[in-house]
Amino acid sequence: MGFFDKLNRMSLRKKQYVIIVVLGTGLLTAILKAETILGAAGLFLIAAGIILDVVWIRCPQCGTWLGKYPGDYCSSCGARIDWKKYYKRFVV
Repeated sequence: MGFFDKLNRMSLRKKQYVIIVVLGTGLLTAILKAETILGAAGLFLIAAGIILDVVWIRCPQCGTWLGKYPGDYCSSCGARIDWKKYYKRFVV
């Protein structure tokens, strides 16, 4: 099983944790090393975290982005979201 296969086999909660780590690392790097090339790398990590959020945090039933404050139910179709369960990737 390759690296990308392991990434796609994570639960929504684990994906959320990865996004938080990427965003946090990017924010700290951008703030602490703003005057160096690492500041640009921090901005890149922030952009990558936002993109991962939009791509990964989706309803397993309808594929709609769950939004900034996702809950236990999809706001679009009303499906219950189990954050600890692995879902196959929904291709829009």
